[in-house]
Amino acid sequence: MGAELEFQVIDPAEFAPYDYRAGEARFVLSALPGDELGVEDRLRPQPPAEHPRIDPKARSTCLAVFTEAGGKPLRARLSGERLSVDFAKIDPDARNFTVSEGRVTSCRGLERLPAARVVSMFQRTRSRDLGPAGNDGSPSRP
Repeated sequence: MGAELEFQVIDPAEFAPYDYRAGEARFVLSALPGDELGVEDRLRPQPPAEHPRIDPKARSTCLAVFTEAGGKPLRARLSGERLSVDFAKIDPDARNFTVSEGRVTSCRGLERLPAARVVSMFQRTRSRDLGPAGNDGSPSRP
């Protein structure tokens, strides 16, 4: 493994109602000495139920990057075909969103919210073809 491995969103619908886009990094793993990997959790908050739309201009402010939660560093561990990844969980409220004309126009203070640590498990599966030009890391086909 190189210095970093980026896990990108393929299908944003899998993350609805969070405002992730295809190709965007959801989290990044980095090499550490030993058996664990460092985790950079790139968290987008769920918009308030009464204002579920996020203005595209708000995307830069509606992203919080966490490398620790619950007072501990976020880590990932690979065991055979399984990857265990620590993520941050935050609970923003109305004070963390600026709303105008029925949509979120900016987010604030997300990285200062208390973050709980949650663990997700991933299972290795066969790669699927993501289209032309080798988007799945394979050589393009004629």
